[in-house]
Amino acid sequence: MANAMTAARGLTGFSFGLGLTELIAPEWISETSGAPLSPGLIRAYGLREIAAGALTSVSPAAGLWSRVAGDALDIGTVLARSRSANRSRIAVTLAMLAGVAALDLWAAMRASQRRRRWW
Repeated sequence: MANAMTAARGLTGFSFGLGLTELIAPEWISETSGAPLSPGLIRAYGLREIAAGALTSVSPAAGLWSRVAGDALDIGTVLARSRSANRSRIAVTLAMLAGVAALDLWAAMRASQRRRRWW
């Protein structure tokens, strides 16, 4: 369980960092990802990331599950915009999102198991 909690702390920091980047530089996020997304949408996703980080710091299992849901939303958004995008950048973006989603899912499952053991 220590590894899951270490991952949760790291993912909390990642959420805050990514969320701030999405709030401050949405155009850069859109260009780097290869997905033509509106700055307003990227900023909204940034607020979601920050909220997930805050929730994870208070309730790791709930926060991590919110990250998993956010990952699904991110992947769906990128896929929906992929037809009018740079295919190589989209492929890299989707690979990174899938990797983070796998880590989030693993940590969420572990944190949920840990929680059940306490009850």
